[in-house]
Amino acid sequence: MTREACKNMVLKLMLDLRLVNPDAICEENFDKPLTSGVFGMDGKNLLRLYLEVENLLGRRLNPEYALHYGMYTLNGFIDGIMKSLSEA
Repeated sequence: MTREACKNMVLKLMLDLRLVNPDAICEENFDKPLTSGVFGMDGKNLLRLYLEVENLLGRRLNPEYALHYGMYTLNGFIDGIMKSLSEA
């Protein structure tokens, strides 16, 4: 999977699951915390997104990338998925 395809998958999930305001989805926000006022996600929604990505991919993501806020921004989330996939 390319990074672009991964990004599109995550964005589609976020919108389909109504986890964020569609107006927040722009490149300038991709390094802002998903729990910030921009995206407004809470811990429950972050976990839901993480589990939905695992379900969609049909495999577990490496939880190491979620520790220490590695998947706290949209770019970080996408990077964590890409790193997990490269370990397969």
